Amino acid sequence: MATGVLPDIASQGEQNAEQPRPTDGMAGWEQVPQRQVVHRGDIIKGTVVSLDHEGMWVGIGSKSEGIVPQHEMRSVNANTGLNIKRGDEVFVYVLHPENEKGQVVLSIDRAQREQNWVQLQEKLTSGEIIEVTVNSYRKGGLLVTYMALRGFVPLSQLAPSSRAIVNTCQENGDLPLAGKAMRVKILELDKEKNRFILSEMVALRETQEKSKARFLLELKEGELRKGKVTSLHPFGAFVNLGPAEGLIPLSELSWQANVKLPDMIKIGDELEVYVLKVDKEANRIALSLKRTQSPPWENIADKYQVGQLVSARITKLVDFGAFVKVDEVIDGLIHISEMADRRITHPKEVVKKNDVLTVKIISVEVERHRLRLSLKQAQEETTNEMERLLK
Repeated sequence: MATGVLPDIASQGEQNAEQPRPTDGMAGWEQVPQRQVVHRGDIIKGTVVSLDHEGMWVGIGSKSEGIVPQHEMRSVNANTGLNIKRGDEVFVYVLHPENEKGQVVLSIDRAQREQNWVQLQEKLTSGEIIEVTVNSYRKGGLLVTYMALRGFVPLSQLAPSSRAIVNTCQENGDLPLAGKAMRVKILELDKEKNRFILSEMVALRETQEKSKARFLLELKEGELRKGKVTSLHPFGAFVNLGPAEGLIPLSELSWQANVKLPDMIKIGDELEVYVLKVDKEANRIALSLKRTQSPPWENIADKYQVGQLVSARITKLVDFGAFVKVDEVIDGLIHISEMADRRITHPKEVVKKNDVLTVKIISVEVERHRLRLSLKQAQEETTNEMERLLK
């Protein structure tokens, strides 16, 4: 029975003679050719083994190498400008697990694109603004690149400055934006349809809003700031302070009354303005132009004295008299008893709104910023002076 078994054992020994045995040590086992099992679509990390005219040879596992053809590694040189050398680690995409030569065919470009799609999906989810490079103009917008991917920015999604440049380039064929960086927000991302739609306008708006929010936090009421007038309206003027705009209401335009806005400022004027109020919740800034100057009543007692004749405009009629503006700045009151040298029941019997009169100061009320005036005394004084001159 032993003789029957020995030939079989010998046969097995002959069949396995080329296989290393555990007793031969680990060195023998390492020499056994092994190949990593890969599938089309796998993205794996490999190590550059060598480069030749065929492309790049990459080690992708124990005793396994794959070839990256020249036309599948364009993105490396185009995007990084690096000189790939032996020992560098790279991510590769498996195009073919085995070609006719038994080689694993790999792609760095495809791996880069797959990674970029993943990155873009993360940025879309997080709402992050990304930077792309303008490539060329196509009907309806701009082609841009992000790493190994191409995206599209429709004309309607370009910032006004970029849109103006593109409209000009459509006429002469030149595109000054080519090669320039552009900050954009992802609007649509569809890997299956290879759609990558972007917006410069949304990115700009979000950037401006964040900048404005930071500016509002830093802005303090009572500060003086420089700005440029951007628009005029019946209710006031908007002034660009940089990251945000503020409004100068008509009431804060001048200490003088009835001043017309176009007579004071115009679009494009650079002004120093006083920060009147900062409403962080409503994102509004109220400004004042008149408060950059001293109030006219600060020296009211020095400028106006009792007995002085001044010019005044009637602003309001009431039962007990008429309110006026002296020099279109200082408020004054003509009591009904100082309207005429006869008895009257209402000021409208003597004056009407917007009449401009010469009146006499009979009292200076410093704390109330108001003058008490007399029309009849001014008329009497004027009459007496004329009679004196005629004598």
